[in-house]
Amino acid sequence: MKNSYRPNLRAIAAGRHWLTGALSAAVVLGGGCLDGADSTGDIRAAVDLNSNIIEGTIAFTNTNPEVLAILHGPGQSPPGDDEGLSYIDLRTQSTDVSPPLDNRSAFSVAIPPNTRTSVAYEVTNEAGAAGDGIVYRVNVDARLDHNRYLYRFAERTAAPLEREPAPPVTLDFSECAGIADIRWENAAGDPVAVNGGTVYAYREQPSGGITLQAYGSLSSGSSREPMAVRGDGQYQLRVSYDIGSDPYSDRIRQQFETNVAIGCDEVVEIVIIIPELGSDLGSVVGEIDMLGEDEFLATFLQAYGGPFDNSRSDILSFAPSQGAFEFENLVPSDSVSPARDYIVYGQMSFNHDGYYQSFRTPYLYSTNGRVPVAAGEVTDLGDTLVMDPGYVRGDIYLAGPQPGAYGSCLQGLSVPRDPDGDGVASPFNSYLTAYGLNELATGATKTALSGFSRAAFRGEFDASSSVQGFVGDYLMVLGGLLQEATRWRTRSFRQNFLAAATTEEPLSYQNSYMTLTDRRPDSTVEVVPGQTTERPVHLCYGQLNLAYFSAGANFYNPRMQGNGTFVGTDFEGNPADYSISGFSAYGTPLASAPGTEGLVVMCLPEGRYDFTPSVTAINPNGSTSQTELPALQGVEVSCREVKTITPELGMNLDPTPACTSEETIALSGVVDSQDVPPQPVSAITVAVGGGEPNTVCSDCGVDPSFSSDIALATCENSIVVHAEDAAGSFAEVERTVIRDGNAPALAGCADITVEADPTLGGAYVEYAVAGSDDCSPDVGVTCDVPSGSFFAAGESASVSCRAVDTCGNESTCSFAVQVDAPNQCEAPDPREHDYWRTQCNYRGPDGTPPDPAWTAESFQALLDEVEPEVQATCGGYESTCQSLNPDPFWDVCERACQHYTAALLNIASDLLPSSCCTVEGDAGEVADELAALLAAGECGAVIDIAYELNRGCLFCEDTGSH
Repeated sequence: MKNSYRPNLRAIAAGRHWLTGALSAAVVLGGGCLDGADSTGDIRAAVDLNSNIIEGTIAFTNTNPEVLAILHGPGQSPPGDDEGLSYIDLRTQSTDVSPPLDNRSAFSVAIPPNTRTSVAYEVTNEAGAAGDGIVYRVNVDARLDHNRYLYRFAERTAAPLEREPAPPVTLDFSECAGIADIRWENAAGDPVAVNGGTVYAYREQPSGGITLQAYGSLSSGSSREPMAVRGDGQYQLRVSYDIGSDPYSDRIRQQFETNVAIGCDEVVEIVIIIPELGSDLGSVVGEIDMLGEDEFLATFLQAYGGPFDNSRSDILSFAPSQGAFEFENLVPSDSVSPARDYIVYGQMSFNHDGYYQSFRTPYLYSTNGRVPVAAGEVTDLGDTLVMDPGYVRGDIYLAGPQPGAYGSCLQGLSVPRDPDGDGVASPFNSYLTAYGLNELATGATKTALSGFSRAAFRGEFDASSSVQGFVGDYLMVLGGLLQEATRWRTRSFRQNFLAAATTEEPLSYQNSYMTLTDRRPDSTVEVVPGQTTERPVHLCYGQLNLAYFSAGANFYNPRMQGNGTFVGTDFEGNPADYSISGFSAYGTPLASAPGTEGLVVMCLPEGRYDFTPSVTAINPNGSTSQTELPALQGVEVSCREVKTITPELGMNLDPTPACTSEETIALSGVVDSQDVPPQPVSAITVAVGGGEPNTVCSDCGVDPSFSSDIALATCENSIVVHAEDAAGSFAEVERTVIRDGNAPALAGCADITVEADPTLGGAYVEYAVAGSDDCSPDVGVTCDVPSGSFFAAGESASVSCRAVDTCGNESTCSFAVQVDAPNQCEAPDPREHDYWRTQCNYRGPDGTPPDPAWTAESFQALLDEVEPEVQATCGGYESTCQSLNPDPFWDVCERACQHYTAALLNIASDLLPSSCCTVEGDAGEVADELAALLAAGECGAVIDIAYELNRGCLFCEDTGSH
């Protein structure tokens, strides 16, 4: 059996429109079966399946007028409660196909309001994968009262569903409902309106245990809530209801449980007496902040999980949205026995140098301890939610197929942007995540339990031959409770691919999302305040194009769901271990133009996948079904590979190197004749670099193996293998092999000699080492000592640099950096604050500063000598070196302390003798005056005077000269 879609696929292939890096296969609805795949990713498709429908009626059989008045059934006129059928969610699951086929028909009940007790249904299913029909279990969840309640009908099993033209299978659902008529009153018997909540009805089973039969949400402002349940049953009712209207101040939740028997056509009144609330409630206060970040939009805080599941929220909507919070009017923890404390967390957003991030704090819960609330008391959390951040950052390189007629599938990656400049990433549907671990970091008392970060990334697709992929970077700001170090699991990467399509360009359409989770041990990182950890993200993608066909029902929104894994050596030769979860992709046709042919385009990291295909099928009555097709298991997606097949032919190539230094490679594989009966392959050809195809074999037979030696040009070679049979069915695979055996060249490796800056005791030295390569124009260069590093005076250091091209060929070079000591001056030589800060910040492991004039001991003695004066003036918490590093830098008084501390060090070290005179007096007197000005808050004046003082004397008493 042939299908009408083949000419379109053939035209696409002939026009070289298939994107690279792909495994392509076909799913057949009403015309094909997919029964798995071997370890090389071969998907076999037969053409002998058909769809059929299960149909019937869903109805309540009640006759009691009181019940019908509530359900608004036949013969009932307004005013009624109108709580009958409003929406149906029907699911079928096969019992004799593995893995099971799951299908769904969900629809609103488009019937007059006065007949809400019955509705007809249809659901389309696959009907031939198990031989003589498929047996389906059918479950019906009916939404009542305008979708506020769910009523679950008892599961039924349909007769075997055979392929068309067999008739549909009829299966009716009919039950007699009872009504739990829930009412709220005070102790005096007066009705009391509640403000929302939930109700759950658990039906007791004859064999023991309970099952959830019905549940829903309570309407706000009502004192009565009728709820339909299956009649003739014993139920446990669990009701949670709210008193008060404001979740930020006065809403209190209460709970009620009872056991009740409810019969068919019976209305059972259940009265809940609302207890008087005690006047002694409690509260929780504290501070929240991520130090160094300006939280914006709003910071949301919540305390939840208290007695009766009570909760309270607070929101800081000012800018920056940080500082004091309060949870007021909380039900005390000991209102229940045993006492139940609250779980507390906060949610914030910030933009760190253009990297937008949404961050949820670690929870006060479990090992971190819940928060107790006592009647009439305030629980003060202090700065528990004030976090001192550390950082995780890295470059992103997503390699993929080379751009074809419609570009690379990686160009469909949805990258977070900030189009309106408000600091918020939009769209924010692709991001990197970090999960807080319930493990103590070094020296910590709290963990990062339930902390969570969603971080935007930056970058662009680079189509150059040396890259052919997405290049970008990311930064995460992470912090722990009490400003402690914490442990996080990083490298979880949520990806969304979106690209529009036209009828003429189906392969340009993408709509998919997935989450990649790195499972390697080093994906766990200890985040220490103020420190940065590098975690690059390098992945390689292929593209999977999957064609859908139907011999019967029209469909739209073909969908592919699945999961995948990769364990082994990645495209860069490094060990890799990751999983792909939550994968879902949609294709064409869209709902606006249903048809019998479809296509799903997927951009996937290399790996092995199990997929479940489905479509939205149009039932004969015009309603729709979510119809599953047999699973595809063991599908291999290779780095940068292209596979294009029709249902009648499939092809698998043996592995080929991504790079080689050889002039030729051996190419081999097999073509699978999948039609029934098998058709012989008429020809297999190979084309290299866009040249004319060379014939590998003619009249190749059924399921032929083939091999050929391929001559390679220098650098990139695109290799396309094409097979077809006499009927015109084809299979096609495209791969790219780079021939490059030469190491890249390095320039800029000459020795460097510079003179030290006398104010720093050394120099910051920059150098530009560049790499070049014939096949990789952009060669990355790394040096063991980065350009711009600080070198101490008198130091001679060796720097080694390394360049690696796309194929892993590498070159190295080394050069010397010599920093000569500066010329010395006989006159007094005071130093600027930069000099003193450099000596503090760049001491060696033994405490030796960069300037060789100091030993570790002499420099520390100098710091200790001036520290009492520093602390007396700038604050008891400031050490000498801390005062030289203003925090925050923009604070004028912080910078004034920096200049003042430098003056004290100059005087104490005799670089600026106290007798040295300035326009303000001798140096000692000026230092005292600076302290007085600081105490008076005149910080700007301190900076001006200390700046001149630290530049030197006007004259000295002993020489009379400057």
